[in-house]
Amino acid sequence: MEPSLQRDQLLDWIEQAIATFSESDLVGVSKQWQAVFRMLPDYLVENRPVDDRFRWQIETTNDGLPDIVDRLQRVRRFLVSHIKDSHAAIIQVIHWFDKAELTLVERVTGKTSVSHSLSEPYETIFFHARDGMYISTVEGQFVHCNDALVKMLKYQSANDLLALDIASQLYVDQSERKVMIEHLFEDGFFDRHELRFQCADGSEGVALESCYLVESRSGMRYVVGMLLDVTDDKETEIQAKAYISSLEFQAMEAGIYANRESRRNETLQEVADHPVIVAKATDLSIHIANQAFLKVFGHRKKDLESLQLKDIFSENGWMALFPKLSDLRRRNRFHVREIGCVSKNGNEFIATLSIMIHHESSGAQIFIQITDLSENKILRQDCQALRQQLDSVVDSASIGMIAFSGDGKVSFINRYLRHALGFSKERMRNPDFLNELFTIPEQRLKFNKYVHAILAGRHYKELPISLRTRSNETLDFMLKTMPMDFRDGSLPGFLAFMKPVHSDSEIQEHHEYAQALRVRDEQVDAVQDQMTELELQWGKLIALMDHLIEDLKSPLEVISGFSALLRKDLASALSSSQLEDFTIIQTNLAILSRILDQAREFEKLLNHQTTSRLIEISLESLALYLEESFQNMDSRLSIDTSLSRPEQIVTTDPLLLESTFRQLIENSLQFTKGPVQLSFNEEGEHVTLQLEDEGPGMNAVDLDHAQEAFYADGNRERGNSGMGLGLALASHYCVLMGSHLNLHSSVKKGTTAQFEFTQSR
Repeated sequence: MEPSLQRDQLLDWIEQAIATFSESDLVGVSKQWQAVFRMLPDYLVENRPVDDRFRWQIETTNDGLPDIVDRLQRVRRFLVSHIKDSHAAIIQVIHWFDKAELTLVERVTGKTSVSHSLSEPYETIFFHARDGMYISTVEGQFVHCNDALVKMLKYQSANDLLALDIASQLYVDQSERKVMIEHLFEDGFFDRHELRFQCADGSEGVALESCYLVESRSGMRYVVGMLLDVTDDKETEIQAKAYISSLEFQAMEAGIYANRESRRNETLQEVADHPVIVAKATDLSIHIANQAFLKVFGHRKKDLESLQLKDIFSENGWMALFPKLSDLRRRNRFHVREIGCVSKNGNEFIATLSIMIHHESSGAQIFIQITDLSENKILRQDCQALRQQLDSVVDSASIGMIAFSGDGKVSFINRYLRHALGFSKERMRNPDFLNELFTIPEQRLKFNKYVHAILAGRHYKELPISLRTRSNETLDFMLKTMPMDFRDGSLPGFLAFMKPVHSDSEIQEHHEYAQALRVRDEQVDAVQDQMTELELQWGKLIALMDHLIEDLKSPLEVISGFSALLRKDLASALSSSQLEDFTIIQTNLAILSRILDQAREFEKLLNHQTTSRLIEISLESLALYLEESFQNMDSRLSIDTSLSRPEQIVTTDPLLLESTFRQLIENSLQFTKGPVQLSFNEEGEHVTLQLEDEGPGMNAVDLDHAQEAFYADGNRERGNSGMGLGLALASHYCVLMGSHLNLHSSVKKGTTAQFEFTQSR
């Protein structure tokens, strides 16, 4: 071959041809044809005839014979046009392409010369198919199999597969092969039936088998078939069904949760401090809105009749929100951060949306709570500035400080300690390096133990430690630790203060103190074991108390119900004294029921199951909520909701506040026959909610102990029933809300209970 047909030159011309065809053709040059073109230089340089590798690459293009010939002639013309210095090279290129086109035409049309085997096309399909193909006897022995089947069944060679007994060693269930054989003898074929097969390594798979019954000239019958491995598809199908079942279960739970949230929203909607709206999912119209929404957005109640959800958002805000509302079936609660809102007068502000979807038979409803971010932004800026100032102060403090995160890693070391030890910040933030700084072997061994113990809740004060400096000097410190939540999303960690120790007497004193600390740690471990046993016994007592309450509550309700029915049925036949006896029974049953309810509430407090959820709320909304809660409680109770500043905002938990004053009201109604009044008291910026009665009152001794659980005061000595839990429960509720309960009382002059709101503005 002359130099003009060197391989590198041919490769360069082929790349030029691909680029030229890509620019001129409408659909360009496919990756399959690019691979065919890049194979040509090797065949042309070596004058190698078309072989199976070249034909298989041509087959991947999926083109018909005319297109194949057209593309080969086109690339031939391109190469010939670039060969200008050798007539012999041009002739050789033309002859090679002529032979290649002739070979491909013979293969496609089936017109082969006498030197070709008639079975070669079929053998090519059989042995090079991607799916497993085989020929077997009817009795169950493989005669031929391709490499794809060997790989599918995970055998080393085809010979290993030919030695198998198909029914017992390939089929997991031999009855499946019996069914297949019956169909073959009846119909002559059995198409795409599913079977479970066993691999060489003991694993199992699933395949689809299509097979035919053929008969040779000698009269022997054979099974010709193909196996398509669908194991992964089957596992995917099983996982999909399990996932769908999980989604259905989650959807059912979401529906139950939405119903529960809906009932709670109906109660708290009007007392929520932030704007809350309810929109219909069918037409996205707003049909319910609380007072906070009307106040913030400047709308009136009659505006809600024509107000659409998109009217309260800016154009960009609505474009961001609408896609999230397009398919409500897949979600029940989500949040949208920093979305633009628009008031009635056109003022825009940024808010965060908390959205809950409630599905009903009439259609889905969208509950949206809107939180204005303008105040939060100012607060974050103030907090960031304060954090920077605090970091500056801590870094310049004249005492060593190390901060450990909740996973035991060093998150901060101040400048004083770094300068004292002489190491860089990066090295000292490595716990392993910090561990090597301990000069006392015992402390080095216990370093990780100390860290884990502190993270578990045990803290140290005046713990002596000795650290090595960069100049191999020893510095003595007194260690003090305290818990610290870094508010960065990580687990709570701790802060360690390291005070330097200079004199030998101080060192000796601190070593003695360390010994005392070790003794104290052992004592603490013993006390913790005792506490564990006591907590176990306490749990058993609580469980017993819970069972007693449950076992007494149901019979008590039955007795009370039947007693009321008996009194109604026998009212005309009973004397006045008998009616009075019935009244005494029902009164004491009611007292007993209240005692059990109080015991249950006290148990929840002991187990820390009662928590507060503080919100900001206007006095007007809170007064309406309390008036609605207590209006049908007793005719002796009067509620005064007059307010001088109804718009004033206070911070409290409305539900817990209601429970607090329900205990106080029931307590007052039990011990007095006169009127009981609930009212607000406003003195400057301080707002209190108070309850007054004209009962027997309490002396100074009883007043000091009135808020203690189970205290037996003078009222109980005079025959009034109760366990002494009403005032104790009310007092605990007030503490949960961040305040306290004030009691004022005098004998024969009544009692006044006051609750002062916190964080009011």
